[in-house]
Amino acid sequence: MSRYSRKLFVGLKVGFGAVVVFGVLLSQAWAGIYDTATAWWHFDYAASGTITDPNHVRDARDWYTPGGRKATSIYGTPEWTTVSAAGPGGGQNYGGRSILFTPAVDDTGNVTPDYVEINNLQLAGSSTLVTRFRFDGYASDVTSSWLYRNAFGYGDPNQSGYGGWLFGFSGTNRNLYLLFGNVGFSSSLTVNTGTWYDAAVVVTDNGTNDSVEFYLWPENGALQYQKITTSSITTNTGSAFTRIGAEDAAGNAKKAFKGAINHLAVWNRALTTAEVQEAFGYPGPLWQIGLDNNNNLDFNIESSAGNNYTIGEPWGKLSRAVTSYGNSQVNINFTASALQAALPYVFHLDMDGQSGNIGFSVLVNGQKLGTFTANTNTDYVVYVPAGLVQPGTNTVSLRYETGTGYTTWDWMEFGGSWQVGYDNNSPGEFAAEWLAPDDFYVWNPNWQHLERAVTSADRDLNLHFTLSEELASFAYLYTTRIVGQGGDTGSHPIDILINGQLLASLPAQPDGTYVNLFILPHQLRVGDNYLTLRYQDTVTGWVQFDFHRLSVYVPEPASVGLLGLGSLAMLGLIYGHRRRK
Repeated sequence: MSRYSRKLFVGLKVGFGAVVVFGVLLSQAWAGIYDTATAWWHFDYAASGTITDPNHVRDARDWYTPGGRKATSIYGTPEWTTVSAAGPGGGQNYGGRSILFTPAVDDTGNVTPDYVEINNLQLAGSSTLVTRFRFDGYASDVTSSWLYRNAFGYGDPNQSGYGGWLFGFSGTNRNLYLLFGNVGFSSSLTVNTGTWYDAAVVVTDNGTNDSVEFYLWPENGALQYQKITTSSITTNTGSAFTRIGAEDAAGNAKKAFKGAINHLAVWNRALTTAEVQEAFGYPGPLWQIGLDNNNNLDFNIESSAGNNYTIGEPWGKLSRAVTSYGNSQVNINFTASALQAALPYVFHLDMDGQSGNIGFSVLVNGQKLGTFTANTNTDYVVYVPAGLVQPGTNTVSLRYETGTGYTTWDWMEFGGSWQVGYDNNSPGEFAAEWLAPDDFYVWNPNWQHLERAVTSADRDLNLHFTLSEELASFAYLYTTRIVGQGGDTGSHPIDILINGQLLASLPAQPDGTYVNLFILPHQLRVGDNYLTLRYQDTVTGWVQFDFHRLSVYVPEPASVGLLGLGSLAMLGLIYGHRRRK
């Protein structure tokens, strides 16, 4: 969901003691792709035990109440488990927990499934499902299994007796499978037992040119994709409820899902490929908590939660407020690698509301970066300079300072900068260009999925990254190093583009050249952004790259005005520096 709110952009240049204020403006807020989800279940209420209370299977948008699309009934004996995995595509391990579905099978082969039912949810026409799961094999002698039932039922005249759809696996190879109405779509993407996957199915109802798209990303593997075009999809509602884990408890019980699900989200629209990739990798570097949904119910009431929270725990463990009468400080703990610790960042806090006149401060690893007056529906954006984040454990603290009352928040993020590859004068951590796709998403933990070069035969390399509205309001510095060239000449010109627009045309440079390019806010966009490196010579050859880095850029206070002028020339184009050995 998006809304209009006041946004106070604040940066701090540590060492100068000067606060840089970028201005107050009215703007439409946006946090990430899951803001627009119809429902999103983290499945992280408890660490263990059988699930008996439907209130414990909660929609992430209203975790505390619970509300939204929470479960309305539980069938069988699904269990909470801490057996789960970080996303194969780099996404967060939500809550460190999953639901384990273990259908019971009696001596005669009859199956009693486990499933969760939500009786107020149905999707019609174009829709999307994204999930992370581990499949533990078919529950019976029937070689099919339904992971998700969306409003599937009989009696819909638009579908020759069927409505809604079912998503799961079919055949001895365990192919991803969608049954829409009474039409089946079998992919060639296969699932192995005991392996964690990020998966998505996108149904597009265009009226005449419909499609079903399957995405499958195995742990330690590469993203797989298949699109099936069809004219069989029509808008239909079917029955009025959704089930996770089975089709039903009677005639189709043998088709129950057996395995674990870490999280599952659905949209009442077709997501683009970039949006599916964002969902797989959410949140992008480094972390984000909560949803931009204009309430603080993603989190727990301050009197029921401790003041220490670690990224990866259930959102319900995070206090929603700091107060003058008890919970005066909240600490958000996270880890960073040595590579991540070398970069600057932005911390963004979406303030949901307050009572009284209360002041609060933001600290990173104990260093205060600013003290502010809390205002309802105001966003606070604080610059975190390079060197303040350390390898290992780090802490962002929100601390009560003055006044009487409380202040609550909606969501928060810490990110903006990233680096892929090591600055080590070698492209060896990347793949040869013919072994990797042209598009790489920077949250992908497997750098062997990134091309090391652009060539005369494979000219483009695209680096995708996502930005919230707040992070897209900053300038950035992109850095790479040319480390190996060849072909008809010793070096080759390249173009570098941002979101399809030319950023710079670089003449041929010798190996060892560092390239630094500024990117201004007007060249960025909310959501998916991509940097393109393009081979631009007319002769045969190649250009290899050592690493790729994007650093959020906050200049000295005297030059802040440059950010609003929209002129790349005023910030300068820097390249040609060659490290001497």
